[in-house]
Amino acid sequence: MRWALLALMLLAEASRAAQPAAEAVLLAWADVRRLPPPDRPSTRYLWVSDPDPKLRWRTWGAAAGHLNFLSLSRRVVSPALVLADGSVKSWAEMGPEDWGRLALLRLNLKDYKQTPQQWDRLGHPDLEPVFHVWTQLPDGKWAKALAPWLLAPLGADPKANYQEAVAGLVAATGYSQAPVIEARNFVWQTAVDFDRKAGYYSWLGVKDKASFDRLVRLDPTLEPLREAVAESGVASEPRAVERFGRGDGYWITYDQVNQRAQGRRNPLLTADRSEFLFDASEVFGRLDNGLWAMGLFDSKGVVQQSAPDGVGYNHTTASNDGKIHVCLACLSCHDAGPGAGGLKPFAPYFRSLYAGPGPLAAAAVKKGPLAAFAEQYLTPLEPWADGDKRAYAAALFQANGLTPQQYARNLYETYASWDRPLDLEAAASEHGLAADDFVKGLQAALVARGELDAANVQWIAPAARRTRIGRNQFAEAYNRAELALRGLPAWPAEVKQKLVPWRK
Repeated sequence: MRWALLALMLLAEASRAAQPAAEAVLLAWADVRRLPPPDRPSTRYLWVSDPDPKLRWRTWGAAAGHLNFLSLSRRVVSPALVLADGSVKSWAEMGPEDWGRLALLRLNLKDYKQTPQQWDRLGHPDLEPVFHVWTQLPDGKWAKALAPWLLAPLGADPKANYQEAVAGLVAATGYSQAPVIEARNFVWQTAVDFDRKAGYYSWLGVKDKASFDRLVRLDPTLEPLREAVAESGVASEPRAVERFGRGDGYWITYDQVNQRAQGRRNPLLTADRSEFLFDASEVFGRLDNGLWAMGLFDSKGVVQQSAPDGVGYNHTTASNDGKIHVCLACLSCHDAGPGAGGLKPFAPYFRSLYAGPGPLAAAAVKKGPLAAFAEQYLTPLEPWADGDKRAYAAALFQANGLTPQQYARNLYETYASWDRPLDLEAAASEHGLAADDFVKGLQAALVARGELDAANVQWIAPAARRTRIGRNQFAEAYNRAELALRGLPAWPAEVKQKLVPWRK
C-alpha cells in the first residue's frame, strides 16, 4: 500500500489538470445536454487532442473531410466545432485564434447515413487505447469497456463529477460503445482497410466490385472512353484506362501483378478489350455527395485491402509501409500535385500517336473497326476529367474549405501523426502528463513494486538508452502504465463495477 500512496502523492503534486481524455468526456456531456433529445442518440464526438494547437486545424480538416468520404448521404455535412469553453461554431465562423481552442467535433450519424453499430466498432481496445480497455466479467469472460481512468482521472478536478459525465454521455448517445473517439485515431482506423476492425470498405458497404459499382451507380450499358499509359508513375507495367458515365465520372485502371505486359496483357497492343488480360484494377467512382469512392479489386472482382505488391509502391509514404492502401494512398498519390482533383494526370498513348496529324489509326486496325476505335480511343478525355475534378473539388470545399491537394496532405499527415512511433514527450502527453511527471510516476511505481513491464520501463531509462516505441506496442502497454501511475496492481473491484462493459 505504501508504494501506491507514494505514486499517487507524486502525481497529485505534479498534475495540474485532469487527463485530457476525461476532460473531453466532460465537455461532450455538457454539449450533448444542449441538444434536442431526439438528436442525442445519434450524436458522436471526435476529440481533437493534438498537443500542438497549431496542428488542430490540420486534424479538423482531415477528419471533417474524411467523414464525408464515408458517407452514404447526398449531402456534404461538416461537423460542428466545440471549443474548450463549450462554445460551438461552424468552420466558416472560426477565426485564427479559435483553432488553438478547438476540442471536439460534433457529428450526427444520420447526416452521413451511418449506423451506431458501425460507429461502435471504433471502440476496440486493441486499436483505440485512450477511451477503451478489456475487462474481465464476473463469469470470467472478457469484454470491451470504457476506460476506468475516465471515471477517476489523474489530477481530477474535485468539482467535476466524472462518473456522472461518463454514465450520462453513454446513456444520452443511445448507450454507445464509442461516444468519443480521438480524431487522429478515427482517421487512422478508417482511412485504410488493412488490419482494421472498422476499415474503409465497411463504412460504404463494399464487399466486392459489384457492390462498389452499385454504390457509385455505374451504368454498365454505357460504352467507355478508353486509353492506355505506356509509362506509369505508380505501376511497374503499362496500364489500361477507362472512363464510364455521361456525367459523374467512373475511372478504372487495369494492372499486372508480377506479369510482363506482353501479348494479351499489353494494353498498347490490345485495343480490343475482349482479348485483354489483367490481374488487378483501381477504381474511382462518385459518391452521391460528389466525393470520390475508391476501390481495389482483382480480375474476378474480389475486393483488395491494398494493391498487390507486384503492382507498385507508394512513393508518398512517410514510413516503412509502402503499401498502396485503398483510400489513403489513393488520395495521397493522386493529389500529390496541384490541380489533380483526385485523378492523377497521365500521358495518353493512343491519342498522342493517332489523334494528331498523320494516319488516323494504327495499321493493325482495319477499316471495319476504325470508327469504333476512333470513338473509344481518340475522343478527348480532358473535358471529362476536368469536369470530374471540378465536381470533386466543389464537394470537398463544402466539407472543410480545402483544395484536394491540401486535403490529401492533411489526411496523410493526420494519419501518420497517430501511426508514427512515440518518444517520451508524446507518450507522456497521451497520458495527460508532462514528461517529467510521467517519469516520476513510473519511477515511484518501480521503486515500490520492484518491476515495470518492458514497454513502460524504458521511459525511465537514461536518455541515451531510451528509444521510441511503435503505436501498437504503446497501445498494448497503455493500461499497464495507467495502473502504474496510480500505484495499482489492478483496477479495484468498485471501479470495475462502474465500467460500462460490452461483450466481445
